[in-house]
Amino acid sequence: MLRSMTGFGRATLSAGGATLIAEVKSVNSRFLDLSFKLPPRWDSLEMSLAKLIRPRLSRGKVSVSIYWLERAGPNSNIEVDRSLIREYATTVRLMAPGCASKASPVSFIRAPGVVAPANTGLNMLSESVSEVATQATNEFIHSREAEGAAIERELSGFIAELDQIVSRIDLITPQVYSKLQARVNDSLGKLGEHAELLLADRERISKEVAVLLVKADFQEELSRLKSHIDTFKEKLNSDGPNGRFFEFTLQEILRELNTLSSKSPLLEVIELTIDAKAIVERLKEQVANVE
Repeated sequence: MLRSMTGFGRATLSAGGATLIAEVKSVNSRFLDLSFKLPPRWDSLEMSLAKLIRPRLSRGKVSVSIYWLERAGPNSNIEVDRSLIREYATTVRLMAPGCASKASPVSFIRAPGVVAPANTGLNMLSESVSEVATQATNEFIHSREAEGAAIERELSGFIAELDQIVSRIDLITPQVYSKLQARVNDSLGKLGEHAELLLADRERISKEVAVLLVKADFQEELSRLKSHIDTFKEKLNSDGPNGRFFEFTLQEILRELNTLSSKSPLLEVIELTIDAKAIVERLKEQVANVE
């Protein structure tokens, strides 16, 4: 099953009178870029959270946020940073001197970093933090899979269109010799009174056509195109992060189409390769979202 690189997951958990909230979200990125937003003085949990989440992801710019909500009480495991409250009060006094006397310490209690769990409280909450982060990650991966299923349907439709175009080119391939022969004869027929001498030398004309055929032989490119398309289909039905593989395969498909187009002497083949390139571009847009 394909996964999208974008997704969102959220989970809440009550633990020891506190409410823990975890959110995991991501956007597209060539590699895995994992970042954390934790409450003040929770940095010690970042490494354990990374070990928990990183092995389950492969690509995307992933942001993990943990929020902690607890009311201060006589038995609560929290610490209030009084020095930070004083710094906030000093800043308010400098910015608005008349407001300093009206502001109470309670008004700063929600300011960032003022209230945080005590060390003993954080140790007690660490397992709960891991649990809520796991729940949010599960929801996040589920959302990636749901979006990935929609992308997979789009990719399947586009690759089927591309396969049909390549099949049409394959049907035209046996006609290249006869069409080139007809084109040469038609050109000779327009030469006037000297055309009969040239037309009589059928052997030489056949050799010239053979040279053109060698230059215009795109059977090898066509064979590689079919192989790339078949491999793409197989990967669509396999598990695992295949986004980078899809990107590489589409580059190779586009390379073969460009070579085929430059070699082909037939306008209808060139027109079909143009249609194929347009589909490849649409495939690339979708593949850019795949993990």
